[in-house]
Amino acid sequence: MKKKILFNGEELISKSEAIRMLGFSQLNSVDYYIRRGKLDEYKIIGLNKKLLSKRQVLVLRTLPQIADAG
Repeated sequence: MKKKILFNGEELISKSEAIRMLGFSQLNSVDYYIRRGKLDEYKIIGLNKKLLSKRQVLVLRTLPQIADAG
């Protein structure tokens, strides 16, 4: 049974959960959106993990995926 991790009312999920929710096959795809500022990354001391906001992942999932022209 998974437990919810909450921080300031925000539910946090692991990168591997975000990959599954977004339908990606690689971690690099999630890291790309973190570098572009579309996803915030939270480092929880004691867990040694970097977590993402579930709300932001769900919003990103609903946006159309458009390739960069640049």
